[in-house]
Amino acid sequence: AVVSTQSTGEHFVTGSQDNVVAVWHVKKKKPVASQRGAHSPGSWVTAVAAFRNTECFVSGSNGGRVKVWACAENYLSLACILEVEVRGTVNGICVDRERIVCAVGREH
Repeated sequence: AVVSTQSTGEHFVTGSQDNVVAVWHVKKKKPVASQRGAHSPGSWVTAVAAFRNTECFVSGSNGGRVKVWACAENYLSLACILEVEVRGTVNGICVDRERIVCAVGREH
């Protein structure tokens, strides 16, 4: 999954099956920041969504976790600022200024 993290569209976020969340700059070939083991051991990132015009994004996993991340140091580092447990696999995430809505199922 890929989402833009700011209105300029210069940075975007990905989540992968190897349990990594990464922030990319459109002019770079490698991520500017990444977090290995972003979710529980043995799980993978199944969904991401970004809060518009912020440096924060959300990731979900097949391990029943939803995490809110903040980018710091001009997008060079990531910190998990909130973690919520859900029952099932997070198949999709939508966010706005007030809510995080997750599609959660038994399978991916």
